[in-house]
Amino acid sequence: MKSTLKTSIACFLFSTSLFGQSIEFRAFDVASSVVRGILNNGDALMVGYTYNYETNVLTPKDNGVTTQAHMNANGDKVGTITIDGIVHPAYKLANATEWVVVPVFDNFELGDNTTVYSISNNGRYIVGQMKTVPFIYDIQNQELTNLLPEGYMYGAGYSVNNDGTAVGWIDAAINGTFRELGVMQKDQPLRKLLTDIVMPVNNHIWHVDDNGFVVGEVGLKPFSYNLNTNEYRIYDLPAGYRTGSFQSSSNGIIVGYAQNMVMDRDAIIYHESFGNQPKLIKDLLIEQGIEITIPGGKLG
Repeated sequence: MKSTLKTSIACFLFSTSLFGQSIEFRAFDVASSVVRGILNNGDALMVGYTYNYETNVLTPKDNGVTTQAHMNANGDKVGTITIDGIVHPAYKLANATEWVVVPVFDNFELGDNTTVYSISNNGRYIVGQMKTVPFIYDIQNQELTNLLPEGYMYGAGYSVNNDGTAVGWIDAAINGTFRELGVMQKDQPLRKLLTDIVMPVNNHIWHVDDNGFVVGEVGLKPFSYNLNTNEYRIYDLPAGYRTGSFQSSSNGIIVGYAQNMVMDRDAIIYHESFGNQPKLIKDLLIEQGIEITIPGGKLG
């Protein structure tokens, strides 16, 4: 993926009782600087670089790595490596010096696609899409599993937690595209969420944490769902926006985007103290006197 706009890392340590301390905002006018994971010290994994927060230095990705997809809170990384024209999942654990290549399905052919999305916080599970179906790879057992449920044709795994619960979407492709919210585990039945609310559009679960809290979008709006209690919430959008999604959550804070079209995205943030509507991140920055240097002023 090549970034044609400035990409930003924003460290939200707000000077309120909720966020504490101070705010810092950094923007990068560099291609392939889309952030795919960030550590508590500010170091980050980008599509084409690793970033050192203290020195403010970008280092190009390792030789031979095709894409960098995600870094968990411990510094474990996942991406892809291409061998003889075949795109393989790959990982590099925090204390390792080399990337490890993951096998592909036996029926994989030249030209088939592999997209890696996430590695669990314990560094054991990797999820993504291989060919057109969701997969999970167990690093500990060196086992690759096709997670596509019976009766479905397409799907993807976007996120996975420490017990191997993968989330994303599945599509039976009966009457056109209809992505449903899917929770998938090896040797377990498919669990679909909010089946009475989903619309025949692109519904997705983008993230699951180790407490079973998931976030994504359903019916064009951001939502959250607790897999343990079945409690859920669908959120209003900031004024002037038509659709939106939550992409990730941590420590009671959820982040995502709102948009009218893809090139009109603006970043949003939510905490329960906000009520039922997320706020634009740029508004919180402006309130603290932080200048927005992104062209157009949008942080999508």
